[in-house]
Formats: sequence, C-alpha cells, structure tokens
Amino acid sequence: PNGSSFICSGLDDSDKIKSIPNITDAIVEEASEISLDDFSQIQMRLRGKGQLRNQVVLMTNPISKANWVYKHFFEKGCKEPNCIINRSTYKDNKFVNERTVKTLEAYKETNPMYYKVYCLGEFGSLSKQVLTNWTSKELDLDELRKRHLPHLVGMDFGFVNDETAIVESLLDEENKELYVIREFCQTGLLNTDIAAQLKKMGLQKSTIIADSAEQKSIEEIKKCGIPHIKASVKGQGSINQGIQQLQQYRIIVDSSCLFLLEELENYSYKKDKSTGEYINEP
Repeated sequence: PNGSSFICSGLDDSDKIKSIPNITDAIVEEASEISLDDFSQIQMRLRGKGQLRNQVVLMTNPISKANWVYKHFFEKGCKEPNCIINRSTYKDNKFVNERTVKTLEAYKETNPMYYKVYCLGEFGSLSKQVLTNWTSKELDLDELRKRHLPHLVGMDFGFVNDETAIVESLLDEENKELYVIREFCQTGLLNTDIAAQLKKMGLQKSTIIADSAEQKSIEEIKKCGIPHIKASVKGQGSINQGIQQLQQYRIIVDSSCLFLLEELENYSYKKDKSTGEYINEP
C-alpha cells in the first residue's frame, strides 16, 4: 500500500546486492553465517530516501565467541553507533510448545554449551570434543529388545583407506536415549560382501540408511537381497544439523563397539588459530 518492496537475496556472493538501488532497510537472518565484510557491504548499500533512518537488523543465535558477531558487538562493547541490542530466549516466546521446551532444557545435561546458547541466550565456547553426551557400558540387549524400541541401522561406504561401517541402534524417543548396540567396520569390501555381511547380522529385512553419495552401490546391494536399503537425505549444513540432533540425546554405546568409541573420543572441532577458540566446523 505504501509502495514498499521486499527483495529476498542470498549473500553467498555480496556482488549480488551491489546493483540494487534505493535500499532503506536490510534484515539479515542467521547473521553469524555472513562475514564482517558482508555486513560492511550491506551498510554501504543503504542509500534509500525514506522518511525514517536507514537501518540494518541482524538476527542470530549467540553461538561461538570466535564468530565476528561477538567480536564486533559484544567483546569490548559495540563498535557501531546508534546500535540497539535485544536479547531474548525461549522464555520470551509465548507460542513455544512444551516439546520444544523439553528438548531445549535437556541440553543442560547433554550439551552444556548448547544450553548456555539456546536456553540462557549467552555466547558459548565450543569444547574440542564434538559429542560429549555419551557413555559406554555392557548393555543387556535381551532386556532392551523387550521394550520394542524403534530400530535404526546406518551405513557408510569405504574401501581402501576408509572402512565400510554399519552401526545398529535402538531409540528411546520419550526418554531421549539412543542405544548403540552393534557395529561392523572393515576395509576392502565389495558390494556383494556388504550384502552378505548384512545378512549375517540378520539385517536383510531392516531399513538401512546408507551414504547418499553411493547410489550405484545401494542399487547393487538391493539386487543382492537387501530390499530396504536407501540413501540418506543430505543438504547444505546437514553434518552440523545431524550433530545438533544427536546432542539432544543421551547416547549409550555397548562396550563391544570399539571402533565407534574411538571415533567419539577423537571427533573434534577445528580451532581458529587467531583466537584460540574452537569453531563450529567438525
């Protein structure tokens, strides 16, 4: 009604916004995903002649202290003039549902850093280890199977340097517990060998989620009598999304899963050499 227009654009390439005239306002979602240079480019494009002052609104979770948002706006005070900072948490959201609250508050036990960020609204520092919410013990598999928990099987392909890996789990969604009950890891396996191993493990009727990069291998394994194997669904940021989902559970690993236990102990975040902080890149 007032002649305004909304233009949606990505910032994977800041040149995309250079030719857009008369911008009065910019709203950036997930501001931690852009760079300080991107932010500067946005500020330079605000040349509109509206009645109100031109403005940039940045929205983000506080995440790591290694991020430019913390350094520019919080570390030693805000470096921008005429800046308003508003902090809010899930407690300020009158529409939040009970399940979401339960998931967020579970981070207090499973991931203290995420609890600090997503519940308290404070900037956090990542620890070196990606997953810390796991324990190892000898599981009573007969007792677990009596509970009729959903059965999960994941598989990653390897050959020479990397092992083909099969991981079998049971999920207790109500209590937010993931039980890893069995693993298999071996190099040099052909697809026929993998199909034979799945049958040996009694998984020929199970739904198996396999690496989506190996579609040809998946089809070959299907033809070998494993009909319910299918490709995982991946997209941009899927690794971190998967990590974030796993961090919502208490992970209990059977003590026989030696390969997985070694992975959990050594799976770590990269360190920013200039700040000494670990960054959100495993």
